[in-house]
Amino acid sequence: MFRLFATCLLITLCACATTATLPEEMAGKWRMAGIRIFENDASPTLNPMNNRWISFSPAGTFRSGSGDETENAGTFSFSAEEARLDLDSDAGPGDDSSWRLTLRHDSLFMRGIGTERQNNSELVLVRSHD
Repeated sequence: MFRLFATCLLITLCACATTATLPEEMAGKWRMAGIRIFENDASPTLNPMNNRWISFSPAGTFRSGSGDETENAGTFSFSAEEARLDLDSDAGPGDDSSWRLTLRHDSLFMRGIGTERQNNSELVLVRSHD
């Protein structure tokens, strides 16, 4: 009986140890599939070429841009308790932002935190396979 318990405990601990945290799941490039501000589609204005992206590294850095061009970079921090992502842009404090995250399969939903406009802004990102 003890051996069965120990085996089950070991399997459970191993399963927990290999469960990816959100930052690990976020690693890689994400394509911006939608932008909503106050429930209105802002994609035609803010992503007219449908080529905007953001990339997260496991080391806690990000890059974002359009097409092949990197337009912004910096570091990020993540609070699992709050599902909160803070982006610290190299462009300065005026370009920093905070987001609440929801990850569903290969889609990442980012809802802004801060001003009324930020609180009513949502980015929909899909994992890029290029």
